[in-house]
Amino acid sequence: YDLPWWQDSRYVIGHLTRKSRRLKVVNVLTGNEATLEVCSEETLQEIMIHRYMDVNAHASSYTWKRHDSESTWTLDMTKTLEENNILDETEEFEALGLASDHYIPA
Repeated sequence: YDLPWWQDSRYVIGHLTRKSRRLKVVNVLTGNEATLEVCSEETLQEIMIHRYMDVNAHASSYTWKRHDSESTWTLDMTKTLEENNILDETEEFEALGLASDHYIPA
């Protein structure tokens, strides 16, 4: 054999994420919420296409925004959650003795 099976691209089914995280997507029009587990490396476009379209087939026609206590902004679908300033705080929660899902960004 020239190539070991574990290096053969025919057998690759995915990539290992650096860290998975939870995300809550809220459709403010209908009030529906969906909690997704996503890869930290995925862009919002990838999350929408590969994860959220199963929940809402019209997701690509919506403008995705982030609301917090101070402001609202339109998210850049070509960026990751972290690049859109939606930080993963699970390690901080766990360090404080809280469950990692104490707060899930929406």
